[in-house]
Amino acid sequence: ILSVVTISGGVSTLVAFAYYYILDDLPGLSVFWIVVGCIFMIVALFGIFAAFKESTMLANLYGLAMMLVFILQISAAITSFSIITKSRDMVTNQFGVLMQEYSYSYHNGLYVDFMQSKLECCGLDGPSDWQNYGQFPWYQNSYNGYYTDDYYRHTTESYDRQPTEDYYYLRTTETDDYFDYYVAETRPPIDSENYFYRRTTGADYLYSTNPPISNYPRSEDYYHRRRTTASDDYFDDTRSPTDDYRRTTEREYNHPYRTRPSTTSHPRTPTEAPRTYLVPSSCCVPNTNYVNLTCEQYHKSGCLEPIHQIVSESIMMIGSSALIFSVLQILGVILGFMYARFVRNRKIQRNVQIWNSGTEYTRGTAIQPVQYGQVCVNEANHCDTLEVPIRKTPNIYTLVTSTLSGDRFSYSYGQIDSGPYNQVNNVDAAIEIEEQRKCNRSKFVGFGGGFSGAVSHTLKRLPENIRNCVYKSYFSRSIGMGQSMLRLTIGGSSFDLVPWAYSDAPEFDVSLPTFNKLDQRDIQRNLQIKEILKISKHSDFKIFSVPYSAPPWMKGNNDFVGDVNSQLKLEYYQAWADYYVKYLHYMQKDNITIWAVTTGDEPVVASIVSDFEFMGWKAADQATWIVNYLGPTIRDSKFKNVKIFVFDDNRAESSSTLLDETQAAYPDKAIYMTEKSFGIGNLPKPLKGVLIGSWERAENLTLELIDNFNHGVTAFLYWNFILGGPNYAKNYIDSPIIVNEGYTAVYKQPMFYAFAHFAKFIPVGSQNIPTRISGTDSSVMHSTAYLRPDGSTTIVFYNFSETKTVNLFVRDKRGVIRLVVKPKSINTLIY
Repeated sequence: ILSVVTISGGVSTLVAFAYYYILDDLPGLSVFWIVVGCIFMIVALFGIFAAFKESTMLANLYGLAMMLVFILQISAAITSFSIITKSRDMVTNQFGVLMQEYSYSYHNGLYVDFMQSKLECCGLDGPSDWQNYGQFPWYQNSYNGYYTDDYYRHTTESYDRQPTEDYYYLRTTETDDYFDYYVAETRPPIDSENYFYRRTTGADYLYSTNPPISNYPRSEDYYHRRRTTASDDYFDDTRSPTDDYRRTTEREYNHPYRTRPSTTSHPRTPTEAPRTYLVPSSCCVPNTNYVNLTCEQYHKSGCLEPIHQIVSESIMMIGSSALIFSVLQILGVILGFMYARFVRNRKIQRNVQIWNSGTEYTRGTAIQPVQYGQVCVNEANHCDTLEVPIRKTPNIYTLVTSTLSGDRFSYSYGQIDSGPYNQVNNVDAAIEIEEQRKCNRSKFVGFGGGFSGAVSHTLKRLPENIRNCVYKSYFSRSIGMGQSMLRLTIGGSSFDLVPWAYSDAPEFDVSLPTFNKLDQRDIQRNLQIKEILKISKHSDFKIFSVPYSAPPWMKGNNDFVGDVNSQLKLEYYQAWADYYVKYLHYMQKDNITIWAVTTGDEPVVASIVSDFEFMGWKAADQATWIVNYLGPTIRDSKFKNVKIFVFDDNRAESSSTLLDETQAAYPDKAIYMTEKSFGIGNLPKPLKGVLIGSWERAENLTLELIDNFNHGVTAFLYWNFILGGPNYAKNYIDSPIIVNEGYTAVYKQPMFYAFAHFAKFIPVGSQNIPTRISGTDSSVMHSTAYLRPDGSTTIVFYNFSETKTVNLFVRDKRGVIRLVVKPKSINTLIY
C-alpha cells in the first residue's frame, strides 16, 4: 500500500509540474519519489517472498531493507523542504525563459498562453513585464489562427484608425514593406536621415537615397518633411492632427527591425489611444469585446504567485508524506525483525515436533540383497542421491545414519538441550567435545579417488546416463559426496589393459623424442575429467599425478614390473625429471592443470612385488634424485608452483602413532592418505577380490578414516573409485561402486555410504577437534569431530556393537544432545 501511495504521489506531482510546464528545475524530486516507491514495491515483494520461504535470513534482510527505505524517506523529506526555499526563484527563472522564447519556440508559446489563460494572469508580475522582452519579436507568432498585416495591440481604448493605416505594421510580403524582417540588407541604417516614411497602402514608395521632397508623388503618399536630425519632427501637412502621430525623438523609432513600437509613452493627439501594453492575446479576459483584433479588458495580475503556490504545495505534500511514511517505516522495521524471530521460533518448534515424534527420513534407494550383504542398484532410469537438508537453525541438529540392517543415509532432526553442561544421566556413552574449539591443526584439504586407466575404460563403456550418475554421486556437492580431488597415473599402472609408459621407444634417447604429445588414453581420460569438473563446480579442485614406472630402458631390470632390480639407473636421473615436465606441459596444453606430483607409487613395495607395474627406490637414492634433479627441473620450468609429495607408500600395520611422530617432526608438512583399497590380489582368499555388499569393509573403512583423521591426516583418497572392468594384472579388487557384467547398472556398496558419511559433511577448510569418549559402552564407540568453516560442527561416530543400542550423550559448550545409536551403524551429526 505504501509503495502504491508513494508512486502515485510522485506521478501526481510530476503531472502537476508538467501541467504548468515548470519542469526544468523540479522533476528530479518527483522522479526520486517514484524511484523510492518502486524500491518500496521491491522490498514488499521481497518480504512476501521471505514469508513464503519462511527463511530467517531473508526476513532479517527484509528488516535491513526497510531500514534503508527509512533513510531514503528522510532524505526525500529533507530534500523537499530545502527546495521550497528556492521554489520562487525557480518559477521566476523558468517563466522568464518561457517568455523570452515566446516567439522562437512554438511549444513555449503554447505553454505561456496555456498558463495565462488557465490561471487568468498576464506576465510574471503583471502585463508590463512583456515590455521587458521588447527586443524579442514575440508578437510575430500567430494566435487563435489569425495572420494579419498588423501586430496585435492592446489598449484601454480603441484606435480610430484602420489596421492598414496604423502607425507601425507588419507586412506579410517582402515587396510590400520598406523594412523587410527577413531581408536585412534592404534596410537602411536606423540613424540615417532617410529613416522615416509614412505609408497607408501597399503602393507606397521606397527610396534609398535622399531625393528632393518634391520628387515624391503626392497622390498616394503624405507630404514628408526631411528629417536632418534625430530631434526633427515628423508631421503630416495635409491631414488633420488626429490622423497622424507625432514623433519627437529617435528613441520612439529605434528598434532592431522596425517591426514593433515601443511601449513607452509618446505625445499623441487628444483622440489618440491612451498608454498601450503590447501583450499576447492570452492575456485578454475571455469573451471580451474585440475591436480591430484588440481586447478591451486584460488580466492585471501576474502568474508568479499562482504558479509558486502550486509548486510549493506539491513540494510540501512530498516532504510531509515522506515524514509521515518514515514514522510508519519505523514500525515496518520493527515488524520485519519480529517476523524473522517468529520464523526462527516456528522452525525450532516444528523441528522439535519432528524430533519428539521420532520421524526418520529415508530415501528411495533400490536396496538389493547380494552375496555378502546389500547394495543400492542404480540403473538407466534410477540414480539415488545423497541429498540431506541440513537444518541451520540454532539449537537444532541433523543426524544421518547408515546401518548394517539396511538404512542408507537416513536422516532425522532434533533439539540441542541447553541444560546443565555436566549432567549425564541414563547414558551408556558420552562423546565430549574439547572446550578448546579453536584448534591449531591443519585445515582439511579434501576427499577424492584414483583415476586409473581401468577406471577410464570402465566409464567409457557405461551408458551416458549411468556414467553421469557416477560422476554426480561422487563429485556433486548438492546430491553427491562433493569430492574435490583426483589422483591420476602418469603412464600405466596395474589397473590398465596393458602396461605402458611414455617414451618406451626408442631406447636410451634421453631427449625423449617420442614424448611429444599425450597418449590417446590420456586424452580420453581428460575428456572424462572435464565432465567431472563441470559437475563439481568446485573453485579449488585439486588433481595430482603419480608415475608407477619409468620406461623399461631406464630401469635396472629393463621391465615394467617391480623387483629388487627395478630401480632407476643413475644415468637417467635427469631424463626421468624431464619426463615429469613433459607430462605437465602436455596436460596443461589439453587444459588440465596438475596441482601436485608424487615421486612414485609405493617405492618400497615395488622392490618386493613383481606382478605389477612398479619401480623401486632406496630412500637415499630417491632423496638424491629429488634434491638434485626433480626439484630443480620443476622449479626452473613454468610449473614451479606444482607441489611435490614424497613417500607415497604403505603404512601397513604400523601404529597410527607413527603419523603423530611424523607430524611432530615436520609440523609444516601435510600428510595425505593417497590410496585406500580392499581385496588386493596377494591377500588370502577370504580377504581377496570383490565382496559385493560387504558391511565389514564399510566398517573397516569407517574405522580407518576415523583413525587417520584423529592423527593429523588432512586428505583421504580411495583408490579406483569405480571398477568392474578388466585389467592386465587380473588384480580384481573392491571399490565403493562396482559395475555389473553387462555395464547396464552400477552397485553402490556399503563402502560408498561409509565414505560419504565423511566426505559430504567435512568440507574443505574444516579443522579436526579432539574428542573424548567415556561411559560403560565407550569401547564400542569410535568418533572424530570437525569444526567446519561456517562455525558448525560435524561428528562422525560408529557403534561397533552387533547387538547393543547405545544411549549416547554428546556434550558441547553449546549444549547437550541425547541420541539412541543403533547397532552396527555409521552416524554423522551436524549442528
